[in-house]
Amino acid sequence: MWQKVVRWAQRERGENQGGGGAYPVALWVTIGLGAMGIWMNLVGYSSAFAPLPATQEALAQPELSRYAFYVGLFACGVLLITLDKRIPPIKTYLDFGMGVLMCMGTASFGIAYQQNLYSPVVLATIGCFCSGVGYAWFVRSFYLLLATRESFKVAIIAITASLLVESIAAMLLNIMLPRVAQVVVGTLMPPVACIILIVTTSRTQGLVRSEPKFTGKQARYQVQILAVAVLSLLVIRAVTTVGLWGNVREDLSQFSAQAVFEQVGSCLVLVVLAFFVLIRRSEAPLHSRYQIPLLVIVAGCLAYLINEYALPLAHPSERIVIEAIELFGHLVMWTIVIASIKWLSTSPFRIMGGMAVMYSILAIAWMYFFEGSSNPISAFVLIVVYIVAFFLAIMPLGIQETARAVPEDIYGSIVERYGLTQREREILTFLAQGRNRPYIQQKLHLADGTVKTHTSHIYAKLGIHTKQELIDLIERSAADEQHNGQ
Repeated sequence: MWQKVVRWAQRERGENQGGGGAYPVALWVTIGLGAMGIWMNLVGYSSAFAPLPATQEALAQPELSRYAFYVGLFACGVLLITLDKRIPPIKTYLDFGMGVLMCMGTASFGIAYQQNLYSPVVLATIGCFCSGVGYAWFVRSFYLLLATRESFKVAIIAITASLLVESIAAMLLNIMLPRVAQVVVGTLMPPVACIILIVTTSRTQGLVRSEPKFTGKQARYQVQILAVAVLSLLVIRAVTTVGLWGNVREDLSQFSAQAVFEQVGSCLVLVVLAFFVLIRRSEAPLHSRYQIPLLVIVAGCLAYLINEYALPLAHPSERIVIEAIELFGHLVMWTIVIASIKWLSTSPFRIMGGMAVMYSILAIAWMYFFEGSSNPISAFVLIVVYIVAFFLAIMPLGIQETARAVPEDIYGSIVERYGLTQREREILTFLAQGRNRPYIQQKLHLADGTVKTHTSHIYAKLGIHTKQELIDLIERSAADEQHNGQ
């Protein structure tokens, strides 16, 4: 069964030739992201890393450590933006250094209040800052691998799988391991992620994918959606009981059948949403690709507010909905990030850095101004702001550009430029018109497998991976021809 999945992933990558295509990038990235997810759940949300407030000084520690974590996230974002093009030649050294930094930071935070040699507050704060820098670096590095070495659909599947791994594994570790063992596991996760990242990067140097880039309205729309996605995840965490990093810590050391049921239920809901809302729509036109996922997130946030302040749901259902929406928010945000890296001309390091800076600033602002307030108005204000931003982001849906009439000689120039056969030209024309395989099969009296093979050859020759990219390429060719003819 697994061999079939690997072969399918290889076909999606278009890398069946050569030895490099046999290396499952998505698999190792899934494991690496899973390790970082386990770290986040243990260090950021488990009671194992909660300080024991034996002194008055300890009571100030949680807030300081939380701020330090987000300052570390901000610092990593600034680093990515500042270094930018200077990163690739030294990235292996940076990966190793970040692994050491994050490992030491996690250990410092874990033992801060179990020792008397140094100030517990200072040690915990420095540890959280270092952990924030390393966490931001590794997570963004893994997503960068997905964006540059995998197809869009495979990337969505890998992100979904990593969320499932981190959710189930973190729950089991919380239940099965004592506090000290959880601290040890959390400290070991950064070296594991570091090794996976360095090995995967070095083994896949030749598999970097070249993607056609968005321009004009498409590029601006993608940037808008990226900003809304970052805001949406902050809304989910800040408004629901999930909480921002370090705010809500759960003690799951005792086995609870209900907790297991809730976690498994939320994972199943995530799988359903991922398949029907994202994977099946991965080749939808840009102007409608993100509409349903963002509407699902808005509906989830509103459902939580209704449950919290108006019409309570049954307890297991409430928890399943909250967990599923939080996981789906992660999936949507990182899906949009990967799409932005693939199809925006902006440097991927700048995209990742800008996203980290934006999220950390918003998180710190929320913690300082709104968090802990018993007045529900702040939550409603944030939701209203998010909904307004959402509708501003989807405004381009109401001003879709009319499709340009493509002159017949454009197909001829594309055929000549990319070396397509006559049969491939016929199929190219139908694909450009938005026709599906059954229609082409009927019109050209071909078997479905033959149409599929020709379509794969066309995509490979043109260097594209989706129908939307094909349409974009044809429209750019038509525009170039018109410009050259003037």
